[in-house]
Amino acid sequence: KMKKKTHPKATLVRHISRDDWKSKVNATSMDTWVVVTMTDTFSKNVVIQELHQIARQYDTSILHLLTIEATDAIPNWPTDRVPCMFAYRDGIKQHEWITSQRGDFPSRDRLEILFQQWGIL
Repeated sequence: KMKKKTHPKATLVRHISRDDWKSKVNATSMDTWVVVTMTDTFSKNVVIQELHQIARQYDTSILHLLTIEATDAIPNWPTDRVPCMFAYRDGIKQHEWITSQRGDFPSRDRLEILFQQWGIL
């Protein structure tokens, strides 16, 4: 179970590019959980807001929260499937969540439940 955050600088939500994926997602997930959320201009603000609330609550030295533009991550990804989240561990995608309606994203409370179900928290 993840510890409550003890160091105020431990928590960040970082935006990455496609070129960063291998090092920031696959390689980093060899040591810790990495949750990457694909966004677009329609969903970006709410996604970042909710992720920051999770990040502030938990010690993210063992969890990395990343965002990436969906069109940068996977060209031609359908816009009605944005936002979506992928949880990586040991270099492999372990879990995914894909919106049922464009722009819908879980609240902080729902994210916490989802991450607990996935074994991250």
